[in-house]
Parts: sequence; structure tokens; C-alpha cells
Amino acid sequence: MTSSEPQRKNYLEKIKAHAHEVMSYIPHYIEPDKRNHFSTLIQGLQLCQIELEMQNTELIDSYQNIKKSRDHFQSLYDNAPIGYACLDHEGRIIRANQTLAELFGQNYHDVINAYLVNFIDVRDQGKLTARYKAFFKHPAKKEISLKIKGRQKYISMTAREYSLAEDGHQDRLLLLAIVDISKLRQNEKQLTLAKKVFHNIQEGIIVTDHKCRIAMVNQGFTELTGYSDKDVIGQTPAILKSDRQEDSFYQKMWDQLKKTGTWHGEVWNRKKNGQLYVQWMSIYAVFSEHEDVENYIGIFNDITEKKLTEERILQLAHFDSLTGLPNRALFYDRLDHALSGAKRNNTRVALLFLDLDNFKQVNDSQGHQAGDELLCQVAKRLSDSVRASDSVARLGGDEFVLLLEGMKNSSDAEKEAQLVADKVLKILAHPFRIRNEIFSISTSIGIATSPEHGDSADDLLKHADMAMYLAKEKGRDCHRFFNRNLLKRQQAKEELKQELNSAAVNDDFALHYQPRLALTNQQVVGCEALIRWQHPQKGLQLPKHFIGLAEESGRIRQLGEWALAEACRQLALWHRNGASHLSVSVNLAAQQLHDNQLPKFIARQLDLHRLPPAALELEITETAMLHDREQIKFILDQIADMGVTISLDDFGSGYSSLSHIKNFPVKVIKIDQSFIRGVTSSPNDQSIIHACVALAKPLGMKTVAEGVETEEQINLLKNMGCDYIQGYYVAKPLPAKDMSQFLDISLVES
Repeated sequence: MTSSEPQRKNYLEKIKAHAHEVMSYIPHYIEPDKRNHFSTLIQGLQLCQIELEMQNTELIDSYQNIKKSRDHFQSLYDNAPIGYACLDHEGRIIRANQTLAELFGQNYHDVINAYLVNFIDVRDQGKLTARYKAFFKHPAKKEISLKIKGRQKYISMTAREYSLAEDGHQDRLLLLAIVDISKLRQNEKQLTLAKKVFHNIQEGIIVTDHKCRIAMVNQGFTELTGYSDKDVIGQTPAILKSDRQEDSFYQKMWDQLKKTGTWHGEVWNRKKNGQLYVQWMSIYAVFSEHEDVENYIGIFNDITEKKLTEERILQLAHFDSLTGLPNRALFYDRLDHALSGAKRNNTRVALLFLDLDNFKQVNDSQGHQAGDELLCQVAKRLSDSVRASDSVARLGGDEFVLLLEGMKNSSDAEKEAQLVADKVLKILAHPFRIRNEIFSISTSIGIATSPEHGDSADDLLKHADMAMYLAKEKGRDCHRFFNRNLLKRQQAKEELKQELNSAAVNDDFALHYQPRLALTNQQVVGCEALIRWQHPQKGLQLPKHFIGLAEESGRIRQLGEWALAEACRQLALWHRNGASHLSVSVNLAAQQLHDNQLPKFIARQLDLHRLPPAALELEITETAMLHDREQIKFILDQIADMGVTISLDDFGSGYSSLSHIKNFPVKVIKIDQSFIRGVTSSPNDQSIIHACVALAKPLGMKTVAEGVETEEQINLLKNMGCDYIQGYYVAKPLPAKDMSQFLDISLVES
């Protein structure tokens, strides 16, 4: 039950009236005739009491409802997702909610009556102070973004002015709504970063709508294609199409995009200037929350140069860079394929292994560029000499191979191989013109057929190689077929290599010494140290039987150092026993001349055995000296600077001449014995020897004639001015003990 304010006043007036009336009777005796009236008054009071109690209950209920509403409102205010604050004109916080305190990272009581600026980052305080005054002057400018002090949080404040009337005057206050915009700022930073990446990334990016109309491109797209965004916005990517790829290519691309949402691959496109280029493209479909395609994003880069590089690498990997012929790797692949096909079709394959005779001497004497040009011309002639179905390849150096396919039987294979080999020998026998000079070469060819001589690429190539060496042994400029005896020879050769390795360990090598005679006084002035191998079963072996194997097996340096050390030891022994006038000459292998440590090794041996450097002579062949001239000269100059004598062995047997060697520190020339043999009967040999002596003397060089066997030869050589001789006329190579007896030296070890 509710009552209006006037009704309540009436009730109160009645209560007062009844109360006065009752009070007037209390002090007096109530007369019987007035008791009824008094009862009526009491009943009225009771009714008023009841009415008051009812109103009091109603007031209590109303108060509780108001309190509950107030508490609900306060809770909503304090826990609102937005911070609220009321500020006075000086910027002091008069009222605030709990959200604001939490946003500032403060207790609620620390916020009330504090200045707002105290909770703002120092770098933004000036901005707040200036804007706070503007809040009152410019109502339209009542929003500001700030950073909170000591926290990685950002806020946005919206201000609204209102007036509060108290004690008869009005205060101008600001109501602030403060929102946490940290995530928004972070999103803005990420969006800004994404925009920077989008526009600055080197890859081209193209964004289309679901109908493939271009909506956006980046700077990378413009730089790669030449099209600006204005050129392509609203167009489709077909504007870039090159027509180098068929429609089926694009159909497969769209099929995969629809199926998986992504596609990656190479696409040929055309730039704005018409230039074709190949790009690596990745396309991604962007889906809406309803799984409908909203956009397509294409990311690409220009791989044209990379593509060309890959093709060049592929060319280098499979083709010889000099001649353009297939190289060893590609040839092996073709040979494997040919052998597989021959096995399926029951046909035959023939392999021709070619090696140019004496090419190294041409290359060394005329220079590598001339040698390279010669190889290119050889490759051209070989390519022209075979059928289109056959293959020509260069394995390396001056080695070439020809692969013949499709022969029906073994007889046909041999006949075809022989015909091609004869043809090759003939066409390569024609002179080559290189830089206005004429060169003539010959070729040795080894032939192997499959399956008779092997059914694998390795076996066939190995057996053809063995047959080629047989052709060289038979005089070169010819061809030979593989036969099983070559395997036995190869096996014996491998066994000899193993025995050679054991010989180095077992100290089975020895030096024999061949005396050198001075023609002026008929005195022995020195000797040449010649290595021998005392084989446990085969007996004494000459260098021609094992030096080549030592070079192949890589033991020639070790063997050469042993010979040099042993020769120095023996010479020192002779010197100590009275033959201090003797010198010894030791042969150096070509591989030793590429060892930068050789001069130091020689110096150590001379010092160890206390030998004068002039007592040691080192012999090199002219072909070894002419190969890699700068390196050889560097090594020889160091040795000659010690006082060691350098001599040139087998002079005249190769392509060199004195004009080639005059810049080297050569002091002795050994005339090849092939000229000495004919000196008594051949005017040409006499002329050659005479020329060698005549050319050597002005250069301060001594001459040694090798292989002298008769007194007649000695007389002719002496008349020509030759300085020294060695050969069987003086003595054959002797063991150290026999050489001591020959010199009439009584050895005493010390």
C-alpha cells in the first residue's frame, strides 16, 4: 500500500489532534459518560499507529530497493570495461572507477585526489597538459591518445564537460571515458609493418578478388614487371601472359588451387616492355569465415638468371667446357644406356678409346692455348667422322672415346669399329693449322666390344683403355682390339706395383754408378747415380721396368729422395777416402720439380754429409723442365743459387731447344745417345752434335756425350769440342763397391 505526500500529512494532523485530546484527559478522572469518547480516541490512535507502521515498512522496503539499485550501479561503474574519471579544472581526479585504477596499475585510493598527469608517461605529459586546457576551450577536440607511465599500455581519452552545483556555486568539471587501446596500437604497428613489408619486399606480390581482378600490387611487382599499380588495378593477371605455356598448364594450376588452396611452380610471363622472363610463383587462396574464396595472393620472383645459371651448370656438368663434347659423366650415362639397349635388342656395342700421340710435347712446347685449339679441331673432326646415332666424348686431357651402337653381331661390331678406327686415323693424320703454323699428330686407338669384352661400362672402358696402350706399344698411329692377354699383363702390372711398395719398405733398391770421363785429360771426374731394384724373384731390374709404375703409384718422390740421399752419402764416403775431386749426378723426376720443399731437402743432405754444393749435379729431362715453366724455374733457381749444378738430360730428343732453356740455370747439356750411335756414320748426327756443342759454349755450358762405346766415337767427339763422355767404353753402371775398386779407392767407413 502506498500513499501520496498530502495523505501522509493528513494522517499526521489527525494523530496530533487525537494526541492533544488524549492528553487533556490523562490528568483527570475519566467520567463514565466520557469513556466512550475516550475509547474512540484510543481506537483512532491505534489506527494511526497501524497506518504509520505500514508506511514505515513501505519506506524501509523503498530504501532497500534504492540501496540495492545504488550498489548495482556502483558495481557496474567500478567494473565497467572502460575507465571513468571526474577531474576538476586543475586536472585532479575527484572520482574514478576501479577499472581506471587497474588500468593505471594502482590502488583505487592512490588514484583519488591524484593528478592525472602523474600516471602518464613522461614523453606524453606535455601533450596531456596542453590538450587538457583545450578540453575546456574547444569542445570538438576532446579526444587524446597517451601512454601510461611504467606500463606497455596505451589509452584513448574522451572528455565531456559538466557543471556541479554545490554550496550555491557551480564547478566546471570534466568527465573522462578512458579506453585501453594497447591491442589496437599493437595491431596498428603490425599493420604498418605489414604494409612496409608488402611495399618493400623484393618479391612481387599481387592480390586479386575472388573473380581474379587485381586489387593491389606492391613495388616489387612494378620493378619486376614494369607495370605500375595504375596499369593493372582492375585487370586480370592475364595481362602478363606470355603464350609460352598451353591452356592445359593453367587448367592444372586452377584445378590444384581449387583442390588444395595453394599452387607453386614456374610460369613464363612477359614484362611491360615485351621481354620474356620466367618466374617462380606461389599462389594462395584466402577464404572467408564461410569458407568462400575472397582473394588470391600471388608471390613471385624473377628466376630467369637462375634458370640460365642452372642451364650453364648443367652444361658444365655434362659437357666438356673446351670442346663442347659430352664429358666423362655424360658419356658413362650414354654408355650405360647403350649397353642396356643392346642387351634388350640382342645387338652389339663397340667402344673406341683414343689418345693423341705426343700431344703433351706439343702442348708444352707451343703453349696451352695452342694445345687447346688443337683439341677443339680434333673434336670437330671426330664428330664429323661418326654417324648421328653414335657418340663422341672427351674424357679429359687428350683422351677421346667413340661409342658405336646397333651392330647385329660380333663380326659386324668388329668390322664397323675397324672401319671407323681407320677413318679416324686417316682424318687425324692430316696436318692441323693453328695460328698460321702447321702441326701433325698421330693417334693410338684401343677397341673393345660388348658383350665379348665386357658388359658393363667400367669393364668396357677399362678394356678399351688397355687396348689403346697396346697400340702405343706397337708403334702408335694404329689401332688394336682388346684381348684376354692384356688382362694378364694388367694383373702382372698391378702385382708389380704391390711389390714396388714392398720394395720401398724392405730397402730393396740400390744405386749403381756410371763413371764420367773428361776428354781433356782422360780422368774420371764424376759419375751418374742410376737406381736399380733388386727383385727377390726376378733379380736386378732396370729403371725402365719400374719408374713408370712408381710415377703411377705416387711413390716417385719418395724414391727420388731416397736416391738423392744415398748418392750424397756414398759421395761423402769417397771424399773422405781421398777422392774429393769426384762429383755425382742424380736424376730428378718431373713430380719432384713441383715440390717446393725440394731445395730445403737438398740443402739438408749437403749439410748432413758435409758436401760442397758443386759436387752435386741434378739431371732433369727437357720435357719435365718445359712443363709449368714458371714453377720449374722457381725451384731450379733456388737450387742453383746454392751452387748445385743443373744438367739437361737427353737433349735433342724432344721439342725443346737452347732458345727455350737459356733462361733456366742449366750448366750441363747431355747429348742424347741416339745421336752418339750414328756419329761415325751419319752426317746428320754429326751436324746435330756439332751444333749442340757450338751453341752450348757461348752460353757457358758444358756438354756430355752419353752412350759412348768406341774409340772412334771418342775421337770425333773430342774434335768437336765435347767436354765429357760416359758409356760402356769407360765403364758400365757399377755397384758402389765395384765403383770404388774402379776408382782404386780403399774405403774406410767412418
